[in-house]
Amino acid sequence: MKPLTGETDVFSHVADSRCGVAFLARRRITGAGERAAAVSGVDAALAALSEQGWQLSVTEMIGGEAEPTAYHAAFAHDVDIVGVFDAPDITAALTGSVALESAGWDRLFRTEWLIGPREFAPAGAAEAGPQRHEWGFLALWEWNDAWQAATADQR
Repeated sequence: MKPLTGETDVFSHVADSRCGVAFLARRRITGAGERAAAVSGVDAALAALSEQGWQLSVTEMIGGEAEPTAYHAAFAHDVDIVGVFDAPDITAALTGSVALESAGWDRLFRTEWLIGPREFAPAGAAEAGPQRHEWGFLALWEWNDAWQAATADQR
């Protein structure tokens, strides 16, 4: 897929075919035994995705530690957790999200998956280096016809 825009002051441009996998999830109420089995399955699926080249946190995407990360969101939104993973390509994104659901994610959460090409790479503070943060910000937008038809100068 051809990128729609160039590099900005905030985001560095990504020229490869990596794919963003964002999720908005609401917790399901499950029994302790079912929850433990589901968590174990999800942990194994996340480890497998990591071995396949997935990046499971924004911190990892900017060169930091490779620990799966999600953010609590219920204090401000109608979902309990949000997060974003980075898959090697669109096929991996689709098969990986299905594998997570099958491994037990669907028993823990009702999830809206947002999957698509990642045009921009996250940018961290250059002087501080990659750091784990307690807060995150995820911006999503949908390209519209006017934006796609515009020239680079108009954008």
